[in-house]
Amino acid sequence: MSKKIFIIVGDNLGLSRKQIDYDALEIVKFPVFVGETEYRQSEEYNANWLISKYENEKVVAKSSTLIHNEIADCLFHPKSIPVFQSKSIPF
Repeated sequence: MSKKIFIIVGDNLGLSRKQIDYDALEIVKFPVFVGETEYRQSEEYNANWLISKYENEKVVAKSSTLIHNEIADCLFHPKSIPVFQSKSIPF
């Protein structure tokens, strides 16, 4: 199994996968869904909390945000792309 670098970023940070020229990378942006509940970055809900949720409960986090080019694709190609897409990233 290959290892990847995993980055968790907070609300409204403009980091995107296209900005980093490295293949073994995954990014999850807050706010995230864990199960049916949405969590926004805070003192309590942060990267350490999310990692411990995975280590202890094997949860999968889904980003509840769309990056700019996905929003543009949704607007310009509504028949080919669903209006809402979430990124599901297993750690």
